[in-house]
Amino acid sequence: MLNISIVSNTASSFKFTIGTQITFAKAKLLLSVSGSEDQEIDVFDATSGVSENSVVRVDTGTGQITVDLNRLPFDSIYYKNFNMQFFDVNDIFVDTTNTFQISPKGIEALYGIVNKLTVEFNQLARFSGTTVRVLTQSLTAAKCEECWDEELGQPISSTCTCSDAEFNKTDILCKKIKTQSKQEFNNSGSKIREQAVFQTYARTDFVKGTIFADLSDKQFYEVSDRTIANIGSVRTSTMFIGILIKPNDARVSKMLNLID
Repeated sequence: MLNISIVSNTASSFKFTIGTQITFAKAKLLLSVSGSEDQEIDVFDATSGVSENSVVRVDTGTGQITVDLNRLPFDSIYYKNFNMQFFDVNDIFVDTTNTFQISPKGIEALYGIVNKLTVEFNQLARFSGTTVRVLTQSLTAAKCEECWDEELGQPISSTCTCSDAEFNKTDILCKKIKTQSKQEFNNSGSKIREQAVFQTYARTDFVKGTIFADLSDKQFYEVSDRTIANIGSVRTSTMFIGILIKPNDARVSKMLNLID
């Protein structure tokens, strides 16, 4: 097993290096859960240099590995056993680190406040909230020539038959703050844009263009803007605006089976 050396540990990130040089194509960050299988937190692809959930980053120059703590729930970070497993291009296991723990660094009261806000929001949202399913394209999944242009690095089809395997599904608890209609004008005339404002304490990164579905009414939305709130350097809630997507839109035609 591989030993790790902690580089830094703050309220926002945990950084470490591995003393032994290792060659790998894919690395998984796992949370060890007593009495059950390890829980997969994130998968880093060394070829593309990206991770599925944006939790793990690897600096190929220094070998420094960063875990973004602002993307993890508080109840799954501190004093738990983590390890990283490494695989080659054929997805064959190469090696793993010894288990390690992340302890909180900072003002203890800070974590207590954020935890209290999160618990209170979740309790309230269970009665008056809604579940949103976030659908993001997997950056590490194999893409066929029909749906993906390797040279441009972008999708070229919205109806590809391999699309089911191309999306990560994440269910989060939200509050729908308000809905509104906005009239827009352009050279071809005017149109009414329907949008809704949501709030969540889940640590999903709602970048512009992210598509999600409100499971209560099966409506699809596209994120147009979002604002992240923080206490100190610790992320708390996220407010995001979703523009309603019409059911006949080609972007969501391949996603209908993902919200059943």
